[in-house]
Amino acid sequence: MNIFKHYSNGTSHIDSDGEYHGYSPSRNEVILAVHIQIDDYHIHIYPDGISVQYKYIRVQPTHYTIGRWRYHVDALERSRFNEKKRVLHMYSLLQEMLLEQLIGGIAINDWSVIKVIQSHAEETK
Repeated sequence: MNIFKHYSNGTSHIDSDGEYHGYSPSRNEVILAVHIQIDDYHIHIYPDGISVQYKYIRVQPTHYTIGRWRYHVDALERSRFNEKKRVLHMYSLLQEMLLEQLIGGIAINDWSVIKVIQSHAEETK
C-alpha cells in the first residue's frame, strides 16, 4: 500500500514499509487530498468526496460508474452485469475503509489520513 498526502506546498509519500518520503508538512498544514494505491486499486479522498477506482470503474458511497454510465448503489444488488463482482469488491473496500480504517485487511497507520477518512465516515452514516 502506498499513500500520497497532498498539501498546498508539496506531497508526502508513505511506502508499503511505512517509510516517509518527500515533503514534511508543518503541524498546522491541511491535507488537500489523499491518494492510496493498493494492488490495482486507486483510492482518492478529497474534502468533498471519496472514491475507489479500478480502470474504468469508480465506486463512491452513494453511486458507481462504469465507463460513462452512472448507477445508484441501491441498484447493485438487483443488477446483473459483467463487472458486478469487481464493483461489489470495490464497494466492500470502500465500506471497510470508512467504517474500520482498514483497506483489504491492512490497517491505515497514519493518523492524519485516518482523520480525513473519518470525516467522510460521518457523512455516510
